[in-house]
Amino acid sequence: MTIGLLLAGGNSSRFEYGDKALYQNFAERCFKTLSDLTAPVYISAKLSNLTALQTRFPQAELLLDEPPYVAEGPLSALYALSTRVNSPIDVLILSVDNPEVAAKSLQQLLDKPNRYADHYFTIAHLTFEAADLTTFLATGQRRIKKFLNFLDAQAIALPADELIDHNRK
Repeated sequence: MTIGLLLAGGNSSRFEYGDKALYQNFAERCFKTLSDLTAPVYISAKLSNLTALQTRFPQAELLLDEPPYVAEGPLSALYALSTRVNSPIDVLILSVDNPEVAAKSLQQLLDKPNRYADHYFTIAHLTFEAADLTTFLATGQRRIKKFLNFLDAQAIALPADELIDHNRK
């Protein structure tokens, strides 16, 4: 079964209302969508929102970044996940940035491994070995787009009305 990973540990530095993971019902909507398609669902958190997310999602597995890859973006979350689950890792990723993405759209990603939403690198279905991620991180590269290239992941178009940019200041 595919694992769900909700990315909720970012800095929200471009978001004018504070922590996106705690804003309105962004996280709840994303969690529900992932829960409809995957099990279990992990939530990548940060220390400052961990308690609030534990309260909101008692049924979820919460992750904090693991050394040596702490606070280095989505790849830190994937690394933390790789320390908790067996390889190969089959994961559907959704960022809390994208609460409008529908289950039907994510199902398109699930139809084949190593696909992502065109121009939205944190909406993806990836299958990889933990060793592949470790090898990639050892190169010093920290961009999820580069990891998608490393996996030869393919971009697919999702409906534009589901891909809303909430990062406005």
